[in-house]
Amino acid sequence: MERHVIVKKEKVDSSNSVSSTTTKYPPKLQVSIKQEIVTLSSDESDVDDGHQNVGGSKPAQLERQVIVKHEKPEMPAAETKSNEMPSFKVQRVQKHPDQIVENASLASVSLPDAWYKLVLPEEIIDSGALSAVQLEPIIHACQRHKHRLPDGSRAGFLVGDGAGVGKGRIAAGIVVENYTQGRKKSVWISDSNDLKYDVERDFHDIGAEFIPVCSLNQLDSSSRMLDCEKGVLFTTYSALVEQVRSSIGIYQTGLKQLLKWCGVHFDGVIILDECHQVKELFYKGSKNESSIELAICDLQNELPNARIVYICATGVSEPRIMSYMNRLGLWGRGTSFKGSRAFIDTFESAGVMEIVGMEMKQSGMFMARQMSFKDVSFEAVEASLTLKFIKVFDNSVKLWDQLRQSLTRATEIVNSTQNMRRPLWSQYWLSHNKYFKYLSISAKVMHAVRIAKEAVKNGKCVVIGVQSTGEAYTLEQMEKEGGGLSDFVSTTKNILLSLVNRHFPVSGYYDGTVGGKRKPYYEADEKFKRKKSEPTEYYDASDLEFEGWNEGAENDRESLPSIRNQLFAQIEKLGAVLPSNWMDYLINELGGPQNVAEISNREGRVVQKDNGQILYESRSESNVYLEMINVRERERFVDGEKNIAIVSRAATNGISLHADRRVINQRRRVYILLECPSSADLAIHQFGCVHRSNQVTAPEFIILFSELAGERRFASIVAKHLENFGATNSGDRHVIEPVDPSEFSIDDQHGWLALESTMRSILGYKEPVVPPPADYLGDFCKDISEALFSVGLIKKCALGTDWAPNAFPPPYNTHLPKFLNRILGVPVELQTRLYKYFTDTLSMTIHYAKTRSDFSAMGIVDIGEGKNIHRTKLQTFTTDIATGSAAKIELHRFEFDRGMSWETAQEKWNSITGANEGFYLSNEFLNGKCGVSLIEKSDIPVSADRCDQNEFLYKVFRPNTGLQMMPQSLIDRKKKLRKVTAVEARQYWDDLYFASQTDCYHSYWYGRCAKKAMGLECRKGLRLQTYNILCGPVLSIWKDVETIVLNASGTMQVACVPVGGKRTVGLIIPTICESSISNLLTKHCGRGKF
Repeated sequence: MERHVIVKKEKVDSSNSVSSTTTKYPPKLQVSIKQEIVTLSSDESDVDDGHQNVGGSKPAQLERQVIVKHEKPEMPAAETKSNEMPSFKVQRVQKHPDQIVENASLASVSLPDAWYKLVLPEEIIDSGALSAVQLEPIIHACQRHKHRLPDGSRAGFLVGDGAGVGKGRIAAGIVVENYTQGRKKSVWISDSNDLKYDVERDFHDIGAEFIPVCSLNQLDSSSRMLDCEKGVLFTTYSALVEQVRSSIGIYQTGLKQLLKWCGVHFDGVIILDECHQVKELFYKGSKNESSIELAICDLQNELPNARIVYICATGVSEPRIMSYMNRLGLWGRGTSFKGSRAFIDTFESAGVMEIVGMEMKQSGMFMARQMSFKDVSFEAVEASLTLKFIKVFDNSVKLWDQLRQSLTRATEIVNSTQNMRRPLWSQYWLSHNKYFKYLSISAKVMHAVRIAKEAVKNGKCVVIGVQSTGEAYTLEQMEKEGGGLSDFVSTTKNILLSLVNRHFPVSGYYDGTVGGKRKPYYEADEKFKRKKSEPTEYYDASDLEFEGWNEGAENDRESLPSIRNQLFAQIEKLGAVLPSNWMDYLINELGGPQNVAEISNREGRVVQKDNGQILYESRSESNVYLEMINVRERERFVDGEKNIAIVSRAATNGISLHADRRVINQRRRVYILLECPSSADLAIHQFGCVHRSNQVTAPEFIILFSELAGERRFASIVAKHLENFGATNSGDRHVIEPVDPSEFSIDDQHGWLALESTMRSILGYKEPVVPPPADYLGDFCKDISEALFSVGLIKKCALGTDWAPNAFPPPYNTHLPKFLNRILGVPVELQTRLYKYFTDTLSMTIHYAKTRSDFSAMGIVDIGEGKNIHRTKLQTFTTDIATGSAAKIELHRFEFDRGMSWETAQEKWNSITGANEGFYLSNEFLNGKCGVSLIEKSDIPVSADRCDQNEFLYKVFRPNTGLQMMPQSLIDRKKKLRKVTAVEARQYWDDLYFASQTDCYHSYWYGRCAKKAMGLECRKGLRLQTYNILCGPVLSIWKDVETIVLNASGTMQVACVPVGGKRTVGLIIPTICESSISNLLTKHCGRGKF
């Protein structure tokens, strides 16, 4: 018998009178919108409706009700990150134990009305094991599963909650809901076998121990098992493609076993847990497609009635990670996109995934919340490089350069072709990148040890996060030494040895085969046979060999083994001072395996016994199998047996190491980020293992960085993210850089333009955007050019004077990810200065783009922040969405004045006293007009890395555009400006202020604008800014919208406009496109309302 969930809704009118109505809908949770985060946590206070919950006692079991009181949230006047009043009050359903937040774009739209009737066992809801925050996605997932896509398959649901919200309980709740309704079989696929025990824990925690959880490897030859005819079948993504031999000797994949167990008419739940770990699909032919992704797609195609739930901690941040989410209905029949490839290509180029996420939420297929960082503290700590380490690093650079030249020489001697050299150089650069990345990690290890010991001494426990373990090179060293070891293994040394051993051509003709297979190719007199050189096309210097080792005829007479032996000697010499594997070193320095819990994918480790003996031992124990060791190590940590844990990225997903109220070890967690992941978002996700719901104390995060590889900037971006989520910076704020949010993403069009500008400036092909460092001793551009040549980013021909600056193709590489990887192989000082030069160029590139009003950022751009902005027009259209209900599409027109009136300027002028502050006029007149500005001293030094200097940047105010986005150096501006009195400045100030209300920059200064003459929009220099924002579910007409917008502006940009205490998030529509978009919406939805 179904038990209805009764919801009592209330409206709050302007007179504060309350009218109530009772419906049979389950709770629809409301949100309160904040500047950056939105709180979703509920309140346990009683509802004034005649029912009271005295002293926290349970309501009478005879009355099965869940009563929700909705309140209209009030918006604060100022931005805040603090805990605010709850947006709803709940009886019966327990509030979530911690504050949950939602980003501003998703918070700006609402979920569809909930009509699904939960039939969960009443004891599960009564126990409070599922909070209101967790029940909401359960309701909407089950509601979504009631719908069919146009191709006939059942619609799916995406849970995009961040770490710690309780995705496991949400998934378990969905399974129990379906189990209660008679769908006794469910499938749970995750990233690791270790997570099976977390699945069992989740069912236990919500009171559903009656549902058994079995593993796929327990299936017999008939794909049946005595103890799992019903319940949850757990498996991993990798197991789906593994060949399994049955008891009768037949081989089949795990997918086939799974399908056989489910049956053709399977309509139960399939949980695709941690699906952000499923690698992206590539569309270059079947040979490049991942077998795991294909298996996931086959599973969904073979079971069209299955209730699919995707659980992805990264939400919809990138379209490519959604390539297998066919059941969301975003592509295919009835949509604007023929397939996933068309969807991915469209939104990767547009960079407007926020629009997709908002529409998915409106359609009831997606929710994404995360833990607030309100009580979390963090600190960015610099691990200073010692002189000894710098010497080792710079000597490593020299050795790799020697290795590059030796490989070039060897391939010339054996006369290998370009196609045969390609695999060799591919392996070279792969090893090069690993070497310097691992060496950079080693620079911070001792600092991490000191922090960890101090934290434990102060009564805390420590989790050290790394991305990689370097185990493969340890096993390789063991194999060479016959299974024994005489010392700790240096991972970096073994990278060098492995490259030379496997890929250096030593006898005859090198065929380029990975693994070092070589074909004899020489004459009887043992002189190498030389082929006629093949014609050489222009090639990417990063993939093939470098130009020329030209040392005459000696090349033919010198033996290749001799060259290789010289390399081995150099490697051994350097290897004597190279650091050992960071994992083994950390464990040894922190007290050995008996004191440190290792949670990784390693099978063994190198340890030092009490007698000084070094040996390799398996991580398995006499009573614990290797497959279970990570689970056991986690138990030891949370039980307080060990106070330090080292966690690799491969083992981080889904694990809980936080100070849970239910565990013994409730010491405050200190998470040390030793190795930087590939993105700041991934770092935030990995922090989730110690920052989860139901914790006694919030953790401390320590972002450990060095001056290598731009780690300071990465730490600054992570710190900014944490601040945005409400965390407190407990360290020295001057340690991190003041990074503008618009510069968070380097790998975008502005980053690539900045790199192009950096390369051309260094080679002298153009005037530099930013000047080279004045305090550098030497020729900066020349030294950088030679360093970039040594890492394959510049061709040798570019170092001469006979290469035309505009020649094509250019003699340099501007692939940004490659640039960031390769500069690791540049000496420390040059590397640091080069990265700083590049990021300064990037800042100026973005600044220029903003002043031209053509700045386009991945993500949301705030418009009119802090300005007097108002809406002047609103058109509303009604359309049907996937749920079958109606939704609104809105076309807003906003205006704001960004200028600075004379009265405001004079008030500012009266408050400044500096000798260089005041009004300035341009030294040049154009058409009788003169530029005017007001300059005020800032507290930002001219050079960010020299905070003790007396020279500061200045804020610049203009009549038409107000305060400029970036402060400027007065030294540069004084060459073009002259200081004047207020009386002299007023005429020019008023003239530009009033003219800029209608005239763009070009019209004001030159009398005409080319864009306007062509019928295009030009907003450059306008004081009154007009923005049209399109909001609502527009994916069904996306192709038409995209065509109209791109033809007018060339970019797609999502914007957030704060008005009247609300934030409107949507797509920017150029003014000249307003009528076209309005006509399109009228055709699609019918006439709109004004």
